[in-house]
Amino acid sequence: FRVTSFQGSSTVPAVFIDIDESEGHPTIAQMDGDENHDVTCSGTIYIDGKDYVLSKMKGRGNASWKESKDKKPYNITLDKKISFPGIDEAPTKKYSLLAEVLDHSLMCNRAGYHLAHEMGIGQDTASADVWMNGEYQGCYTVTPKTDSYVTKDGFMIEQDNYKEKPVAEGGDPQFTLTGLKESSGWSSCYNRITVKKMGDNLLLNNGVVDESPENMETAAANIQAWLQDAWDAIRSDTGYNSKGFYYTDYIDIESFAKMYLMHEYVKSYDVCAGSILFHRDGQTANDKLIAGPIWDLDNAMGSIYQNSSLGKADDRRNGDRRRGDQAFISQVTEYKTSIYKTISKHEDFMEEVYRQYNKNRAKFDSLGTDVGQMKADIEASAMMNHNKVNDLGHTTGTNNHYYGSKTTLGSDPYSQTYEATTNSKTDWGNYADNLITYINTRSLWFQNTYYDSSYVDPATCEHQYNETVVPATCTADGSKTYNCPICGDSYSETIPKIPHNYQNGVCTVCGEKLINVDISCSLGASVTVYETQDLSGAHEANADPVHPRDSDTGLIDCSGSGQVNFVVSIDEGYELASVTAEPTSSYKNLKTPTDTGVTNGYRVTKVSGDFTINVTAACKHSNMVHHAAVDAACEAAGSDEYWSCSTCGKYFSDAEGANEIEENSWVI
Repeated sequence: FRVTSFQGSSTVPAVFIDIDESEGHPTIAQMDGDENHDVTCSGTIYIDGKDYVLSKMKGRGNASWKESKDKKPYNITLDKKISFPGIDEAPTKKYSLLAEVLDHSLMCNRAGYHLAHEMGIGQDTASADVWMNGEYQGCYTVTPKTDSYVTKDGFMIEQDNYKEKPVAEGGDPQFTLTGLKESSGWSSCYNRITVKKMGDNLLLNNGVVDESPENMETAAANIQAWLQDAWDAIRSDTGYNSKGFYYTDYIDIESFAKMYLMHEYVKSYDVCAGSILFHRDGQTANDKLIAGPIWDLDNAMGSIYQNSSLGKADDRRNGDRRRGDQAFISQVTEYKTSIYKTISKHEDFMEEVYRQYNKNRAKFDSLGTDVGQMKADIEASAMMNHNKVNDLGHTTGTNNHYYGSKTTLGSDPYSQTYEATTNSKTDWGNYADNLITYINTRSLWFQNTYYDSSYVDPATCEHQYNETVVPATCTADGSKTYNCPICGDSYSETIPKIPHNYQNGVCTVCGEKLINVDISCSLGASVTVYETQDLSGAHEANADPVHPRDSDTGLIDCSGSGQVNFVVSIDEGYELASVTAEPTSSYKNLKTPTDTGVTNGYRVTKVSGDFTINVTAACKHSNMVHHAAVDAACEAAGSDEYWSCSTCGKYFSDAEGANEIEENSWVI
């Protein structure tokens, strides 16, 4: 392949990608020409002095994909989890390479993501110079793919403005919520909810992960039902839905308050248009919807990307311009519904917003300095990028962060002077400085708007916690919540579920019927039953009957989700013949040692009724004793010998133990 060389940057990591374009493999041109991002390339990738298998590489993005001709954004998947140099996150296989084609400074995403990461609602980033098959592609922002850390019991959703293809055609599940206003007369479908990823446990079907369209739609419908309850509570004037649950029973108010501040700070074009992400990490009553990670900020922090429904461009880049007393999120025209605008009507939410700003004020105040260091770090890389890439924002994004001449906006104390940015090849420093100007002015506005002199830092507060207790029951965990009225600090402890109170086979508290599991073992076999799946809990040898239990807590669980975990022991001289459980209609799966990873370890899952475990051992007849016949009838028949097994005591007419005979019946 042809090599096009550039000098490179000593302060930005270099990434070299070698795409396999041999016969039968998709080419880079095919991948770059596929606006649906279905074409997937593969090859090798060199990062930080090491080579890795590049399992998958394909295009990503919507507007950013269309806005660039010769610098495309990508998602990549490696063959193993790595920590990308400069990124402070858990190792992952999946990374996004953001082309920043709408942002001449190349730092809007990095600046916003950095602030969100510092507050715990965003992913860390790094810049990288990327070569592909010997040709320099440009300076990219590298970040873990947004769904990299979705848990097995969790999911990630997006408030979206693009209509998905049907799931059967490869699209993500998508639905609308009652009361979440959709646009009319627009080609896009704002305020749809797209399920970006579901954990494997949400897709289990008969114990196997089932990604069929039908099963994915079923799982998405369960998510939709839960979200509808949450949204009903958020949009109600009281904060309660018809089921009597408060909106904070569904959402993590701390992360939502932080994200409200983030969107207010960056004045994101997408604040109610799309790219608004949320995730839930489990399915219990204690697992709430968490805001983030923040995403798609190349049209933010001073962007003049025009959209009349989002307010005038000056309003979105000018630190002091507000309509009346309303801040940015509240000023956007509601042709579609902003979740953050809606939730801000609750007084306790706005109290949390102010608390989170004061708790994180130093992070906002230092962002200008942090971005100044980014500027110094990527300068050589950015200049190299602009000398190679000629089409940043070649259509509607052309004027992003653009000023034809030095321009002053606002008035004291928020007066801002923006430098001319007419040519990114020569004026990159001005683009970067203009971003920092916006940041410093916005930080000042935040100080004057959200600072509370009476705020007490939880780190220095002498807490006087008030305790709120929700008792545990035999069907649900309880909790203890501690709140400090001085500083607002709070934390919670889980109170584990308590045992059922079974009398005459029925729990007197919840009415659950006790399920009995009988165990039948043949000679030479025995069973030890454990309370927990990891075999760390209490256990019983040869217990009969036993009961299904919660795989983690070990408490009896007859709800249909309980398990029986047991290990088979075989006496010397015997071998295991079979392990069965009947009737099969009383449980979902009988998992074998291959499934459990435990020698002779078995697991019966999702027990719903009584059944019997049958363990059969076979004697190997490895210790046969020869006898002379003493029975006259035997001698008359011409047989003067027989054998007995000293292990099981049975009698045979041959030394191999193939033909069993009755004792004292020697006639063959």
